[in-house]
Amino acid sequence: MRPGQRKPLRTEVIPMIRMDRITPDNAEFILLSFEGPDPYSLAGGLGVRVTHLSYTLAEAGFGTQLLFIGDPHLPSHEIRSDGRLVLRRWSQWISTYYPMGVYEGENQKVADFSRSVPEFVVEHIIRPALARRKIPVVLAEEWQTAEAVCRLHELLRDVGMRAETLIFWNANNTYSFNRIDWRRLQNAATITTVSRYMKHVMWGMKINPLVIPNGVPRSLLEDVDDEQAARLRKSVGAEMMLCKVARWSPDKCWDAVVEATALLKEQGAKATLIARGGMEPYGEEVLDHASRLGLVIKEARPADGSLDGYLKALEEASPADVIDVKSPLPLEFLRVIYRAADSVLANSGHEPFGIVGLETMAAGGVAFTGCTGEDYAIPFVNSIVLETSEPQEIADYALFLQAHPEESARIRQAARESARFFTWDSAVTNLIRKLENQARTQEILSGHAKPIPHPLIDMDEELYPQKFSCRPGTVRKLFRTPTKTTAVKKPPEGSACSLREEQGGTKMAQITKRKGMTVKKSEEMMPKQDVVKFLARVPDEYVFWCHDGTVFHDMKELAEYLRTMSDETFAYHCNAEKNDFTNWVRDVMGDRKLAEDLAGVHDRTAAAQIVSQRVAFLEAQL
Repeated sequence: MRPGQRKPLRTEVIPMIRMDRITPDNAEFILLSFEGPDPYSLAGGLGVRVTHLSYTLAEAGFGTQLLFIGDPHLPSHEIRSDGRLVLRRWSQWISTYYPMGVYEGENQKVADFSRSVPEFVVEHIIRPALARRKIPVVLAEEWQTAEAVCRLHELLRDVGMRAETLIFWNANNTYSFNRIDWRRLQNAATITTVSRYMKHVMWGMKINPLVIPNGVPRSLLEDVDDEQAARLRKSVGAEMMLCKVARWSPDKCWDAVVEATALLKEQGAKATLIARGGMEPYGEEVLDHASRLGLVIKEARPADGSLDGYLKALEEASPADVIDVKSPLPLEFLRVIYRAADSVLANSGHEPFGIVGLETMAAGGVAFTGCTGEDYAIPFVNSIVLETSEPQEIADYALFLQAHPEESARIRQAARESARFFTWDSAVTNLIRKLENQARTQEILSGHAKPIPHPLIDMDEELYPQKFSCRPGTVRKLFRTPTKTTAVKKPPEGSACSLREEQGGTKMAQITKRKGMTVKKSEEMMPKQDVVKFLARVPDEYVFWCHDGTVFHDMKELAEYLRTMSDETFAYHCNAEKNDFTNWVRDVMGDRKLAEDLAGVHDRTAAAQIVSQRVAFLEAQL
């Protein structure tokens, strides 16, 4: 070997791993991200996401390694969570020259990350994991890791380990989409995103990502101290308290918020807006606009980070129409603000997910969201969903809640209940389900999908008893003991309608009469667990919240709803490219056969009839 020549990577074929589930015993996670948990690396929502995701995976028992652009003055390698979480701070030699934060010197850091991470991950993480009979799972975030993912894919393919490795790449926003080689990336990884809104955005690029939403830490479900919330309201001294926490950006609809505050003032409401922006220069434009509207603006500068320090600063800034908070707000104090405020204005013109709205709901606040990526928001049930950018809409709803405190209380209660289903524990459960599906596609896992109990629901409770799946008021038993009317006799071997063994496949050539129903030869059988998945009334995973506030829990309710939904709602859920119903059904229900039957269907009644027929067919299998 010549001096300076790099040692070639070993090429080998790893024997196939055959399991039926992804568990801490058989899988390890590798997270690739630009942002991370260090203050140096924590610039926005991405850092919060990977921090909570990595810790939740580690707490669930998975070995997890997070590679990110870390603080140059901290150790390059740090072990946390009793050894299950390893932080690897990357490109520290570059960060030394850029002390202002993770995005200073971004291009140099991206180039170094793309060049050095793939080989390290293959040789020091993936190869040892496979040697321990573990499934390596790579989760990469945002455009900065796209090139590294492509090179990792190519390197794993060259050394014979790609087929045994799962690679997901996630889009949290549309930033720098123009810098991504999408053809290479789609070939290298499974593309995911954080909301159905982002999925629709990416459809326009002919990309159909999986949706794996963000969450909030379970600790945020704890009660907020109402006494502290009362002290906060007393410090502000307003009859109506509004709040907005967002970076200073036109996307965040700041102008509409200050204009709504001005409208409330004109109508005699003694309202105060607590505003916390960022360092962006656009903030000066927003405050100048508020001043021209006649709003009194004062600054709050807490002397320290204690609760008393923040309360004193707000009291000194009162009375005012707008209180501009100049210091970062810790999450614990933010939760007190969210609880105390009459309205938390989390609306945006473009919001991929909307973590502020979800944090508000967890605190028992009233979130005013936009109608883009906030999948958790149900209008007038657990939040107020703003349909326009008109300030009058904000003002009207704020006045309505003030006049009807019972409605505000009802929304607050529903918000807290809804937030329980959007924790990081739930997000990880969702993630693992989709990883398992991809693992079966790659033949890493064997068998069929099995139900994973929701982390917040005891499936043995009376409401969701084992071997049943129903809501109060329903008695449908899904696992039935075969009777004379439901038992299916096994046909002779080799006959046209003999069923294939469970491990051998899911189709059958022909199905004859069952329960008095004739089924066409083209019908497609499904594994029993998949049938149950479609028909079961299971919390969270299979409850679909329609954007107009309607909730339905299974395909029967979907069929009924199709007959009554508005044209606008039907159009909203149609495939953006084909202008049919296929994507909604395939992505929400996971039924490929149903999606095929619905291809080209534009009429609601026809779609409802097809769904009803599919329900009858699936029930016949049980």
